[in-house]
Amino acid sequence: MSQKNVILEDQSTNTLENVIFSKKIIEEKIGFDNIKSIILITKHYHSRRALMTIKRHFPKKIAIIPVTYEIYGFNKNNWFGSKIGKKKVLEEYEKIKKYLEKGDIEEL
Repeated sequence: MSQKNVILEDQSTNTLENVIFSKKIIEEKIGFDNIKSIILITKHYHSRRALMTIKRHFPKKIAIIPVTYEIYGFNKNNWFGSKIGKKKVLEEYEKIKKYLEKGDIEEL
């Protein structure tokens, strides 16, 4: 992959804006008919909601390849033993319920 294949969206303030702004950039610079897949880079505890947001707003024919990274020293196997891990995971759980209700995200 070359640098010309990387698109950085740096104006958003939240996940929904990031997806919507990225979608616009892709449509304008490349066109969805010209791509088969997109790599989604996201924090590990945020990956489900990020995927749900893209699923709701991107064309269904585009394969989304999630790449996650750990932050705050916890992961899927030990989050419940960490104060920050519990906080972040439970915040995501609440956000998923809220955004599903609003229609901003789609169930996987």
